[in-house]
Amino acid sequence: MTGLRLCLLCLAPHRLRILAEVQAVSPPLELEDILLGGLPLTAAVVRGIAAAAPRLSILDLHSYHLSYSTGLPDSLPYSPTLSGVQGLLRLAAPHLQQLVLRDTSGMSGASELLAELHGLAPVLLRCSRLESLDLYSTETYAATVSFYGGVLSTLAQLPAMRSLEMGVPLAPGTGRTLDVPPGLTQLTRLVIEAAIDLDAAVPALARMRGLAELRLPSHQLRPSHMRQLAALTALTQLKVQGIGAADVLSPEGTAELGSLPAPAPQPLVPLPALLQDLFIWPDGWGTLFAALRPVVLRHLTVHDASLTLYDVDALVRHLPLLERLSGLELHPKRGGLVGEWDSELALRAALLVLCAEAPSLADVSFWLGGDADEPLLEAVLQAVDWLSQELPTLRDGPPYLRVE
Repeated sequence: MTGLRLCLLCLAPHRLRILAEVQAVSPPLELEDILLGGLPLTAAVVRGIAAAAPRLSILDLHSYHLSYSTGLPDSLPYSPTLSGVQGLLRLAAPHLQQLVLRDTSGMSGASELLAELHGLAPVLLRCSRLESLDLYSTETYAATVSFYGGVLSTLAQLPAMRSLEMGVPLAPGTGRTLDVPPGLTQLTRLVIEAAIDLDAAVPALARMRGLAELRLPSHQLRPSHMRQLAALTALTQLKVQGIGAADVLSPEGTAELGSLPAPAPQPLVPLPALLQDLFIWPDGWGTLFAALRPVVLRHLTVHDASLTLYDVDALVRHLPLLERLSGLELHPKRGGLVGEWDSELALRAALLVLCAEAPSLADVSFWLGGDADEPLLEAVLQAVDWLSQELPTLRDGPPYLRVE
């Protein structure tokens, strides 16, 4: 029996006994996937895990502290032995392919002097088969950035590395940003939830020519960044906070749908040629769509979407230009409907035109969540119900509309 997964979390009251019983199974289970949280990683436990999983390929560790000998705060300070997170990684290194360190602390202590002692870099160098690393810290020390920098430089030396996901919750005022080294050219997936200097990082990102998925959810890209990222010819999925273009101000007052003046012409912001999925938090639909040109974009997700009259007008004007778009996912922000005009009728009109004219659109989803404002929920539900009746008279195979 191979390919089994073992989950021992902090809520399991008999986790040590369970581990002992797993070790006692004959023939050995040969575990390949282990998730741990709250289990003291003593030297005996680490040896037991290594015996039960001699070819461990996936290791998922939650809420461990690197500066303690067992990975938990109620133990002695860490020292270089075969215990703790580092000891387990040393034994698992030869076959490890996927590593997840979630809610990790003790990466650098309160001082950068401890970064080398507790660092993962020397251990990771042993993981020659490592393909994927998820690394999330719970600490806000500026020194944590130095720790991450060492890890990133190490990953550039691992030939099998393809996927990297990392997050650093930096405290306000630390004045530190995470550097993206230029050597990580082998990555195909990169997620960074941390403060980075985009002007310095984007040139390094643009060298990752095999990158298929890039997620920078807390950053807004400017046209100069997008021009560099257009070199990512393999990129199919992009998730960012926004794509900036020249500001497009919403006109004051109210107007009927379709009567608003077209936004001033904006330079087209180039997108990677194979981009199919775009996840974005716009600061205005006009700004977003002024930046887009028809590409092979197939799925567009917009978070915190406003639904002012100007926004739905821009939606109708620009979305049909994306000729291959088949899926549109809207996550309206709270208070997204404006009270000075008939929100529901405008929403109906916008979606009617959009669904009738966007040639490939097959699915439109509104993601409202359980705490949606009542006016927004009511307007969307009624608009979707009305459109479901009207669209079949205007188009064969109209898009499927749903509210989540």
